[in-house]
Order: sequence, then C-alpha cells, then structure tokens
Amino acid sequence: MRLTGCLRIQAHAKINWCLAVTGKTDNGYHLLDMLMQRISLYDTLYASPSDELSLTVVGQPVQGSAEDNLVFRAAQALRFYAPNAGAKLTLVKRIPQGAGMGGGSSDAAAALKLLNRLWKLDLDIDTLAGIALRLGADVPFFLNGAPMRVQGIGEILTPVTIPAGIPLVLVEATEGLNTGRVYSLSDREPSSPPDVSSLLARLSGGDVSGAARFGGNMLYHASVKLEPKLDTIKRALEASGALYVQMTGSGAVVYGAYESDAKARLAAGELTSAFPGAFVASASTIS
Repeated sequence: MRLTGCLRIQAHAKINWCLAVTGKTDNGYHLLDMLMQRISLYDTLYASPSDELSLTVVGQPVQGSAEDNLVFRAAQALRFYAPNAGAKLTLVKRIPQGAGMGGGSSDAAAALKLLNRLWKLDLDIDTLAGIALRLGADVPFFLNGAPMRVQGIGEILTPVTIPAGIPLVLVEATEGLNTGRVYSLSDREPSSPPDVSSLLARLSGGDVSGAARFGGNMLYHASVKLEPKLDTIKRALEASGALYVQMTGSGAVVYGAYESDAKARLAAGELTSAFPGAFVASASTIS
C-alpha cells in the first residue's frame, strides 16, 4: 500500500525468548523478567496533517473501534503537548492481534514517534517512555530498536546483545488468547521460572541450541489449558529441527529458531499442511 505526501513508520512485532513472573505490585500489576527482541514482521503506520484526528485500519482484522485502538489512544495522550493537533492516520496491519507478539504495543510506540515528528514536538525519549508506560507494559520496549531485558512492569529496560538474523518459523494456534485470563490462571498454578541470565549468556554467544535448557515462559501451561493446540504446535516445531522452541507473550503464537534460513523455510513448508498459518521471519535489531 502506498500513500503519498505523508510520514510513515514500521512497527515491528517481537518475540519473548523467555518470560518469568517474579511477583505482583500492591495494585495488582505483574512484575516480569523477560528477554525480548523485535522480528522482521511489521505493521506500517502512515500519518499526514489534518484538522481532525482520525484512524483507519486495513489488513489483518482488528477488534474494537478505531477510538479503542492503541494508536488512537497514543495520539490522544500525545495531544497533551499539542491540544489542537490533528492527523490522518492509516494503520496497515500484518501482525495478528492477541498473538503475544506485541502488535498493538508496537503500533502505539510507532504512533508516539511518528506524531512527535509530524507535530514537531521534539519530545525526548524519556518523555515518550513515560507516556508509553501508561499505554501498556510492552510499549516502552518498542520505542527502542535493541533487544532488551525487560523487568518490573515494563519500565526497567536493559539493552542486551542477541545476534540479529536468527531464522524463525512462527505458528499461530488460534485467533488470540485473553491475556487477563492467562495471567489469572497462571497465578493459581505457577510454574518454574526460566534462568534468564544463563539464557542470555548463551544467546549472546550465538548458542541458540545451548540456550534451550535455560529458557521458558511461565504463562505457557496456563495458555495451553485455554488452547491445547499450542502444545501440538510446540511438539511439531521441535520435531521439525528447531533449535529453540518457545511461546511468545501469553500466546497464541509459538515459534522455533533454526540453524539456517534454508532449514527454517523447509520446516515452514512441511508445517503448513497441518498449520496453514506457519510463516518465516527473523529476529532482528532495528533502529
């Protein structure tokens, strides 16, 4: 899709190499410890000057009204600094909704960055990060391009070294899981946490296969109870030769990391008969 005379930005999806729940705040927010990295799949957000603020979404289906969309909410939050500013926003969706890939959060971060330019606000990254955290726990991560260790409720971000270009095959189990239900079920039946530091040490050295024994997602067992197909996909990815297999976020996407792009494409081809939504991407470092 091409729109002329406007600004545009890519809003990349992410994967969780691991996800640990370390506690809860007094007001009920979950404290997390995660390794997150953007991947090559992205939405595209366009913005052009307008007297009004509007949002049109095309591509992948999105639930809810335009006013409920995180892009629109991000724009509204940014209007605190420009009360009369308007924009015509068009979001081209490719990232599945409710898949644990951070599509909505990435779109929100993209909106903050794009409108900061369009409205010539010159807000610094710390100011944008404060707005981002109010929009959602994952949004601050997407303001940056580097892989991150993300802790607290999403506000503690530490850049880490994880190689770019790791080939991935991603498979969506269902059209989306309710994040609140997953966390609630996980609270009642906690699982063992991953060893985040050891996992990071292996990934930083490019040892994806060796990283497998330290990984984990503490929401996985809860998500599987809500969608048993997740476990079927996990086993299929393991059988296809993936070096590392993990669910991202609270589901409903499971991915496998492969030794080469050729092996990932071969695996995706084999998996598509059972799982038509299987697709190839790569872990990336994006500025």
